[in-house]
Amino acid sequence: SWCGRSEEDNTPQSPRRRTTWLHLLRESVEVDTDGAAFVFVFPKDTSVIGGVLDPQAIIENPMAKAAQIFERPRSPSSFNTMRWKGFDRLRDRPCVPAWEYQIVVRAAVMHLLHKSDFQLRSFPSLDGDEDFLTIGMEEQGERVKRLA
Repeated sequence: SWCGRSEEDNTPQSPRRRTTWLHLLRESVEVDTDGAAFVFVFPKDTSVIGGVLDPQAIIENPMAKAAQIFERPRSPSSFNTMRWKGFDRLRDRPCVPAWEYQIVVRAAVMHLLHKSDFQLRSFPSLDGDEDFLTIGMEEQGERVKRLA
């Protein structure tokens, strides 16, 4: 193995993983982005060491708060997002616990990205106080062709 790659990774049949070299504190570190263009970081609640979200907090008007995230005045089709069945957990409720609101909003983000043909991968941070969501797309995929 060299630079985190096994010999198998260099065979013609295996797609090469994209990596980037970062120079940190006089050291070079190879970062495997796994094809991600973006990474979302979702903090966990305070029941996890290092978590910052208060799971007992109350979110008032949860549908209105979610609409602030998902509805964009310059994109009329974005107003359809709030019709997604995942929002049923928030609909017609004056308030919800923060943990429940977070579950619904995160699921909606993942639903929209998946529906848009993005490749998603989710995993916890090393110390477990955050969840990461990597977002990418196939270089030769339909999404890239439509954007080109």
